[in-house]
Amino acid sequence: MCMIAPMKRLVTLLAVTLLVSCGGGGGGEGCDTQYWDGTLGTCLPAAWHVVTGDELQARGVPEDVLVAFQADDAVSGLFPIVTVTSEALSGDYTSERYSEESVQSVQGLPGYEIIDQRSMAVDGENVRMHIFGAQPVNEEPKQRFYQVSAVHEQKGYTLTAVLPLSIESTWEDAVTLILTHLSFKNPEESQKSEE
Repeated sequence: MCMIAPMKRLVTLLAVTLLVSCGGGGGGEGCDTQYWDGTLGTCLPAAWHVVTGDELQARGVPEDVLVAFQADDAVSGLFPIVTVTSEALSGDYTSERYSEESVQSVQGLPGYEIIDQRSMAVDGENVRMHIFGAQPVNEEPKQRFYQVSAVHEQKGYTLTAVLPLSIESTWEDAVTLILTHLSFKNPEESQKSEE
């Protein structure tokens, strides 16, 4: 597997956090906006917005970051953000296997400690939401990361959120809403098939 180096992935995420800033709004609890880019979809809470890959790359973020979802409000001086990275895979990978290997790939990060792991499904395939603390950049404080990885059409996708180590539950609720609604199915088509 050609996994993006975990250090690069988290340093990229921290760079995105520092480069992207906005203001106003609140944490939001339920699904406010459905995001769909033709391949990947999720649900965004109120007071979160999309930062496109073009906007990110204009700010110097590497091309493997496809899109980011960012809160409008800061918490402890940090704007909570969820990035989506993608990589081409060699060989057949299930989402479950890719998820397990993604969890293993970050365990060697400086200051790594597991906080929680939750089972979930992405389009019917079992994956893990991996919540951990790490300090990948010495000059930055230790942070809390939420990570979900899944496979679609020979590509591995990883959603990674970064928050301060200690947070209020409303911020965790917003981040887990985004991660648990990851899907590679068009929400409009899924809704039509249910009717």
